[in-house]
Amino acid sequence: MDNDPINSFQIPPPPSKIYQAATSEKGGAIVAKLKGQYHQPNAGLVLHMLQELQYLLNSWQNEILELDQNIAVVRESGPIVAGWLEAESNNPDCSLGSLETIPEILQQQNLDYQLCSLDESGEIAARDCPQPEMFGISKALARHQQLRQLIDRKSNLEANIKHTLATLVHLRMEIY
Repeated sequence: MDNDPINSFQIPPPPSKIYQAATSEKGGAIVAKLKGQYHQPNAGLVLHMLQELQYLLNSWQNEILELDQNIAVVRESGPIVAGWLEAESNNPDCSLGSLETIPEILQQQNLDYQLCSLDESGEIAARDCPQPEMFGISKALARHQQLRQLIDRKSNLEANIKHTLATLVHLRMEIY
């Protein structure tokens, strides 16, 4: 048996055993009350919660490592373009608002496409996107969207870890 202090304590019973149900005199509502033995300090419960926290932090760290790998794969898979495509009809008889589906729009022969993005000042910048480039540009736009989602998730997990660390540092300062 190892000398791990966390595993040397008895793990407390699940929360369902900690509480007993009691009915109130008004309407028979169920009210949770602690059993008498749990009013005493319980280091095992604290250690159990720390184990759960350790498990959660490890899972976040593992997910961050996996996200780093996925980010690298997306970056290596080809060009990445931040922006969007806009279509404009050259045919005055056909308004894009009257078309109901994307395939109907794409079947129009008189569409010009523009690749749009935001410049450094926040203004919309657009350049023509010829039909032969559409597939490659669309894939590059999709890569950017995928990359953005991965980076956002990673940032969220990192913020969770930083917040947990700050909370634990504050707690440690309070108990010492």
